[in-house]
Amino acid sequence: MQIIRKIKDQAWSWPYVCAVDRNDAPGYYDVIKNPIDLQTMEQRVRKGTHYHSKTALKNDILLMTQNCKTFNPYDPQGENPYWDTAVALEQFLVRNEFLFMDAA
Repeated sequence: MQIIRKIKDQAWSWPYVCAVDRNDAPGYYDVIKNPIDLQTMEQRVRKGTHYHSKTALKNDILLMTQNCKTFNPYDPQGENPYWDTAVALEQFLVRNEFLFMDAA
């Protein structure tokens, strides 16, 4: 939960807080076959049956960034804030890799 909380505390986390609304992003669920969001991850952590390692949680976070980039392609004009949030999240993961180290 600490990892998810740290992500939610970031200014760029807004697209990931809850599931994508079909009305806000028509066609999202036609394109994205494995949707994931921070709220769903929190529920999975609380349930205790989905994430058997921090690596599994990290994989879902990476899936979330990939979903974002797939639905919101790169714009060379730099006018895609969703793409930018995905890059910011990926950079956050690199800087905070230690949070994902499972105890041996």
